[in-house]
Amino acid sequence: MLMDAYCAGDPAAFNELFKRLERPLYGYLRRMTDETRAHDLVQKTFLKVHQYRDRYKPGASSKAWIYTIARNNALDYLRSAPKRREWADDTIDEKVGNTKATRDIFENQRLWSRIEELPDGQRQVIELHFFHELNFSEIAKVLNIKSSAARVRAHRAYKVLKVALEKEDNITREEK
Repeated sequence: MLMDAYCAGDPAAFNELFKRLERPLYGYLRRMTDETRAHDLVQKTFLKVHQYRDRYKPGASSKAWIYTIARNNALDYLRSAPKRREWADDTIDEKVGNTKATRDIFENQRLWSRIEELPDGQRQVIELHFFHELNFSEIAKVLNIKSSAARVRAHRAYKVLKVALEKEDNITREEK
């Protein structure tokens, strides 16, 4: 609704979109780049949202459309200088989205370390689905894959995570 309102000429709708998505987008982009670049890419994303608002299809998922722009910006950056890609371990607060559930999950470093071990395709789907709360059709648009492929990747990733965490729990209990 906000994107539709913005495209119809309501500048307050753009401000609200920015307010709602700035932090989650930063977290998403931070995982792909570094802290400084993530801030720049968020700004570039919203600049492109403004520039290309006439390409937005009314009624479509604005979240998926904006995440697609953000992802493409990050990929352009990474392609231009692959050695700049960093996966530095900063504080948890810098990595979280704006929901309590997301903060709670990120507090569990054990889970996050397992997610980082997943293949890129699976990790990206988990990040977008679980942490950024995109549905599978939105994830498919962001990653330029079929919705069924997003579901399969998520299923496989969640299965791997479950097995790894159960195994870790069993080892921990045996040590006690």
